[in-house]
Amino acid sequence: MLIRNYEKFLNLSRILNTTFGAGSDRTHATQSVKFDILDDGMLKCRYLMIVNFASDTLMREMMRRYNTEARSMVEGALKKIVEDYKTTFPGEEVPKLSIIENTIGEDMEFLTFSQYSGTRKGYYRFGCLVKID
Repeated sequence: MLIRNYEKFLNLSRILNTTFGAGSDRTHATQSVKFDILDDGMLKCRYLMIVNFASDTLMREMMRRYNTEARSMVEGALKKIVEDYKTTFPGEEVPKLSIIENTIGEDMEFLTFSQYSGTRKGYYRFGCLVKID
């Protein structure tokens, strides 16, 4: 890992320790957004949501909605990081964060399935890399 600007790296790591999903004031029991700082130019983002659906067909149709919701949650978390950076480190140059589109990946993992229950549960995962400018 090559770090060109250690101060920016350290400041971002301090902000990321308190972002959404890791002890912040915004809590959701079924969703989390977590960031790992790879170096001073790249973040790894992981989004996880517990979902309910009735059938495999419905789950495939709902994947578009899950993707849209995941993107909005990640973008909201990125905005929060920028706002926290501005307030925590006034006078410092605020980094610009943008999702790298060709790194986006998503998948679904089944948790429960029962022939006696019409509801199935699963994990929806969304991941991407975020460029820091």
